Amino acid sequence: MTKKDIIDQLVGTSLLLRQRRPLSIEYIQKSYDSLFNVETQSFLQTERFAMASFVAMLHDHKSAIQHYTALLTHIAPDLLEPISSAGHRAKTHGPYGNYPDGPLKVENVDGLHWSLEKDLHDILGAKLSSGLEHAHRLIFHPRDSKKEHLVHLSDTNWDDNSIVTLSQLIAFLSFQLRLATGLSVLKESQNANLSS
Repeated sequence: MTKKDIIDQLVGTSLLLRQRRPLSIEYIQKSYDSLFNVETQSFLQTERFAMASFVAMLHDHKSAIQHYTALLTHIAPDLLEPISSAGHRAKTHGPYGNYPDGPLKVENVDGLHWSLEKDLHDILGAKLSSGLEHAHRLIFHPRDSKKEHLVHLSDTNWDDNSIVTLSQLIAFLSFQLRLATGLSVLKESQNANLSS
């Protein structure tokens, strides 16, 4: 029996369907390992697990919340409560955003422009707070991202490499959680067919 990769862990089982694409399994796991099993001075593992916990909460993905908060609790238990509070306060639906003048402007949708409240900002610090706001923006307001948002990250101690890695981590998690959700639906469908 092969070891479960991160997607199998989130889905709760290994689906035969996935075994048809071994390279996909390998590369998804390598992406996970390269984002979470490393640490740099500019993007600590604690910050990575805090960000992942928050992103999982924004997606309301139960098994991912459990997975990433367990990792966070293991190395920084004092961060769990403020990250959970931030995740709860930041929940919304989306995506939102505005297009430049033109034919797509009719598809503009207003929505929550979230920023961390002062009480949590004081606990989490400027760097992690700006990272959480960046995650919320990329998930719910991707069209509204501007240069000044990157400047703000830079001003709060994110260097160029860590900004790129932070954005990759958020994008990877969004992909990972959507894939796990889709596979969970397939698993439930297969189970329903077997029991009928």
